[in-house]
Amino acid sequence: MVAWFGYFSRVTYACCWDLGTSIHRISIRIALLIFSFTLILMGGTRIIKGVKYHSIERWNRILNVVVGSAVILLSSTVFLLPSLGDVLLLRILTFSIMMIGILRIWLSFTRKEIPAWARAAQFIVGVILLGLGSIIFIVPIAEFDLLVYLMSAAILSNGAIRIVNGLTGKIR
Repeated sequence: MVAWFGYFSRVTYACCWDLGTSIHRISIRIALLIFSFTLILMGGTRIIKGVKYHSIERWNRILNVVVGSAVILLSSTVFLLPSLGDVLLLRILTFSIMMIGILRIWLSFTRKEIPAWARAAQFIVGVILLGLGSIIFIVPIAEFDLLVYLMSAAILSNGAIRIVNGLTGKIR
C-alpha cells in the first residue's frame, strides 16, 4: 500500500509540475505577443509620422520610416517564427525598443521647434529605453521574469513621452 502511495504521489507531482510549467510557458508567450503587437503599433506610428507629416524635416521623416519599418519587421518575428526561443524573441523585441530609444535621442537634438523641456523629456526617455534595453541584453537567461518587467517599463516610459508630446501640442 505504501508503495502505491509513493508511486501515486510521484505521478501527481510530475503532472502538476508539467501543468505549472505549461501555464508559465503560455504566459511567457502571451507576454511576447503583447509586446510584439505593441511594438508593431509603435512602428506603424513612426511610418505614418514619416509619410504624413511634411512639416518634419526630411531626414527625420526618413529616419521615422526606416526605424518604423525595422521595428515592424523585427517585432513580427514573434508571429512569424514562434519556434525561436523565448529569450531570443524577447531580445529581438528589445532591439526594436532600443532603436526607438536611439530615434528619440536623435529627435531630441534635431527638432528645434519643440519646447526645450519636451526635448529634454524625449532625451530622457530615449536614454531610459536604451538603458533598459541594455540591461535586458546583459541579464542572464534564467531571469526571464525580470526581462519581462524591464520590457514593460520600457514600453510604459515610451507611452509617458506620448503624453508629454500631447501636452506640447506641437509634436506630431
